[in-house]
Amino acid sequence: MGSDGTFLYDVTDPVHPRATCRIANTVARVVTGTAFEYLLPNADGTTSVVLHALGSNNETVRATFQADLYHVSNGVQSRVAWLPGTDQMAYLADEGTDTSGMGLTDVWLATPNGRTKIYSYAVAGRDTFGRPGFAPWTLAFSPDGGYLAAGWSVAVNPTRVFRLSDRADVTPPLPADFRFAFWSRSGMTLYLVGGSTVSQWTPGRAVAPEPNTPSWILDPDLSPNGTQVAFTSVSSSREVRANVYDLTSQSNRVLTDQPRSSAAFVKTGWTWEMEEKPCVQSNTQACFDPTVPDGTILAMDLATGHESAVAFVAGESPTHYGIVAGDLWPKT
Repeated sequence: MGSDGTFLYDVTDPVHPRATCRIANTVARVVTGTAFEYLLPNADGTTSVVLHALGSNNETVRATFQADLYHVSNGVQSRVAWLPGTDQMAYLADEGTDTSGMGLTDVWLATPNGRTKIYSYAVAGRDTFGRPGFAPWTLAFSPDGGYLAAGWSVAVNPTRVFRLSDRADVTPPLPADFRFAFWSRSGMTLYLVGGSTVSQWTPGRAVAPEPNTPSWILDPDLSPNGTQVAFTSVSSSREVRANVYDLTSQSNRVLTDQPRSSAAFVKTGWTWEMEEKPCVQSNTQACFDPTVPDGTILAMDLATGHESAVAFVAGESPTHYGIVAGDLWPKT
């Protein structure tokens, strides 16, 4: 996890993690306890998926897709999706502006043999200040690789869901305040996150509300077994709190009544979150929110509710400003 490159941590002790490697300028996925995959864009307009073995550092090209990530203007971070063991990759590519001057983004679906543009959306220029800010892009395959959710809620065209067997648009009714969507770890549930609510949808069924929870408006992160969601809630006064929602009991828990952000699972029963301090207006810092991250990452034992400051080795902290959760192993 991290936003200044990607660190892969051994979190056997989540209070004293050890970075086993740092991955920069690409996207990576943990596939086993001893290996991860990363993307290697090639100058010929293809992208390779490389398997890296921890310990030996041996590498093998697992597949090469007709996905042109080498020439996209904003790099590959957060703009590509693939599932280990599948033969499809999705990515976003900026395509200049339309006749109205709005920025265009194409959604491409690539295989080892070719690529197809399946969707485009246009975005007008706009600004946002303070949290929650702009919603993230939606770009994700269902766990079985049968569906793709793609789009951006600030675009003129809404986020869409496609059935990949026939490329049919099967988008469910979206909440009026829809921001983004993400899939469950297993099964076929797509969570629809709105500004104040959360809903869920499974292909072939109706959209249903997720009860007893505030919106998962910032950085929702599923537990390793997919039964809980860690997220940051944002109040009407822009106060932030770390939460964990249990999908089985449909109950929510505020982890502490102190300002916290970037809540994320690091292993079963443990989360990390950013401690926050009051924001002080100055010539170098504009305050749009009452608090800001102070650089301290806290680990919480969910069984006891005890928080501890995470002790990183120098240079191994993910970031001073937030945590971007990544893949976990084991997934139980």
